[in-house]
Amino acid sequence: MTKLNFGRVSIRVLTLACTLAFGAAVLPYTASVAVAQDKKEKAEKGPQVSAKVGKPLKAAQDAITAKNWKEAKAKIDEANAMPDKTPYEVYAIANLLGYVQVNMQDYVGAAKSFETTLNSEFTPADQKIATAKSVAQLNYQNKNYAKVAQYGGMYLKENAGDSDMHMMVGQAYYLQNDFPNAAKSLKAAVDTAEKAGKTPKEDWLQLLMSADYEQKNEAGLLNTLQKIVALYPKGQYWDQLIQLQEKEINASGKFDLEIYRLRMHIGSKMEPDELREVAELAIQAGLPGEAQKAMAAAAATGAKTERDTRLSGMAKTQAENDKKTLADSEKAAAAAPTGEPLIKTGEAYLTYDNPVKAIELIQAGIKKGAKDPDRAKLRLGVAQLEAKQTAEARKTFASVTAGTPYGKLAKLWALSAR
Repeated sequence: MTKLNFGRVSIRVLTLACTLAFGAAVLPYTASVAVAQDKKEKAEKGPQVSAKVGKPLKAAQDAITAKNWKEAKAKIDEANAMPDKTPYEVYAIANLLGYVQVNMQDYVGAAKSFETTLNSEFTPADQKIATAKSVAQLNYQNKNYAKVAQYGGMYLKENAGDSDMHMMVGQAYYLQNDFPNAAKSLKAAVDTAEKAGKTPKEDWLQLLMSADYEQKNEAGLLNTLQKIVALYPKGQYWDQLIQLQEKEINASGKFDLEIYRLRMHIGSKMEPDELREVAELAIQAGLPGEAQKAMAAAAATGAKTERDTRLSGMAKTQAENDKKTLADSEKAAAAAPTGEPLIKTGEAYLTYDNPVKAIELIQAGIKKGAKDPDRAKLRLGVAQLEAKQTAEARKTFASVTAGTPYGKLAKLWALSAR
């Protein structure tokens, strides 16, 4: 696999004090505790707590109303210490205790308490899903990632459109080094966000890239890189994308100049030696104007060698002569039996910052007959981009044969047009 510098992605653990979905709907006993009085009343009201357990729980509720969390916890512990509690009393105590523990920021204890209520037969069906979400969030805070995946997955079975929970589950899998499941969940987070008309967050895409990279899943990595480049066109992402595709585009070395051109267009950082190579390749291609630009960029880095002086002088002399003969070259190209001279002359105009003229000649050359139509279309699309004809450029890039080296280059250029 191509050597890429992704590294491990740092994941920030959420602060859940303000994000947990706890409230009266999840905690039905915060208002009052029903205490059994006689058989008839118990039958009418359903499960009850005994008077013995109910007394400290009622005192706990009074303390909760006063936001005296320490006192509330003490009373709940008193009820919890009583022997021979019924399953319903265990449920009621855990439900109330979890609420208090959240407010005391005891997330480890709260996770255990609400897990107890979630697995209880007494939790109303319409509350189970919300409770599962809260248990997943608490366990994420506690770094208990296996339970995040377990209860987050339970929640997502009923709420598959929750991109944030898909992301949390994906992070949990990632932190357990379960990269296949991490990538699956992270991709679901991205997909559900897009379906909801939202832009996936940059750190989501970074994490998905890392999960694919850890699996050596180049197809998934390529897809995510293309997405992140389109949404967050930073140099580091472009460098990774070009590096990933360069091997298959440029296996023969024939496309060195094309790769360099794309990197220069997107503003990739290039070393002086790379810029010198661009100049040499451009001179070999009969495009001294392009060589001049490359050497100007090399000079801007502060580099100054004998080779620089030689290349700069050669590019300058050839460019000056080339400009003097451009009009004659255009006339000769128009009279030529094929379109190749027109395309070549159009390319020259492009290097001298006349993209409109370049478009005219390259289009004429393609119509007359190009030796390599895909190469000509790629150059035409670049000229259209330079002329700010973005929509036309995209159409031109899309017309290049897909799957070929020029087709893959055209797709990258089209991404840059976004």
